[in-house]
Parts: sequence; C-alpha cells; structure tokens
Amino acid sequence: MGEKVYFEFLAVIQGEGPTYFLIELDKYDSVTGKESDNPKLRAEDFITLLHLDRVQRTEGPIRVFEDYVAKLHKMGIIATHRDGKVWIVQKP
Repeated sequence: MGEKVYFEFLAVIQGEGPTYFLIELDKYDSVTGKESDNPKLRAEDFITLLHLDRVQRTEGPIRVFEDYVAKLHKMGIIATHRDGKVWIVQKP
C-alpha cells in the first residue's frame, strides 16, 4: 500500500522565472484503500490548494515515474495534505 504516483508541475512566477514542483500522491486512497481512479485530478486539486501568487503561466501536472524522480534534486517540501506532498525541485 506504499506505492506512489508522481507529477511534475511548472509555474512561471513573476520576478522569479520558472519553478518546478514535484507532487507525490499515494496510489491508493487513504479513506477507501482502493486504487485512485484519477490521480491526475488529485494532483490538480493539490495545485489549487497551493494558492501560488504572481503566477504568469503554468504547465502540468504531467505524470512522471520513479526513475525520473530519482534524478530530481528536492529543494524543500512546501506542502502536505492527507496522502500527498509537494516539493520545489531542480531538474538535472
């Protein structure tokens, strides 16, 4: 039950340029214990919860896989909610 689903999300923030985020979600719903029907929709909900200021443009969420995630440098966790986490990341 510890399986994860990952999404990358880009936000171009005024005065800062592009910022990449990694969203990690449990593959299984924490309430029902069943596999999530639409993890991308859950990732989109997570992005809405972040309330990012000064965003000029966004891309994603785009599903990525563990081998890609292992190459990212996690700068810091910025949010948690139920079965998910969000990091700011640097791409290789």
